[in-house]
Amino acid sequence: GRPAYICGIARDASSRKHMRDALIDSEKRFRTIFEGSLEGILLADAETRKLSMPNPRICQMMGYSPDEFENMTMEDNHPPEALPRLKQEFERQVRGKGATVFDVPVRRKDGSVFHADVSSMQVELDGRLYLAGFFHDVSERKQAEDRLKRSEQRFRLAAQAVTDIIYE
Repeated sequence: GRPAYICGIARDASSRKHMRDALIDSEKRFRTIFEGSLEGILLADAETRKLSMPNPRICQMMGYSPDEFENMTMEDNHPPEALPRLKQEFERQVRGKGATVFDVPVRRKDGSVFHADVSSMQVELDGRLYLAGFFHDVSERKQAEDRLKRSEQRFRLAAQAVTDIIYE
């Protein structure tokens, strides 16, 4: 016996849909850059030094799967003799001093070592401070430098052994 009422509320959801689409587009751009980078990228927790968020390139460089990085710390990826210098550099970078460490020995899963120049920047995620490390493999450059040194040594030895006058 009482009249029935229907109450409806309409909201314009176009701005929410636009924001969601922009967020999806932003995530796609980030993923494209992160996953397509020629540099290896890896995050290290500033407090615990635990590693996370490896990109495909660092996985390829080091021979680990992304899941394997989750149980590792910075100390697991470098020869023991390099750790004092690298720990010192890590702390400097956490304090905001220094951005690139040159000629860093990096140990692969198979135990072999390659050298990289590692640039870093501070990143805050979920209230925690991380260092984002960008690894540039310099193995080819180091090999070329070694070949040049050996060549110079051979030339120097040959020049010292010759009794004739050499001039250029």
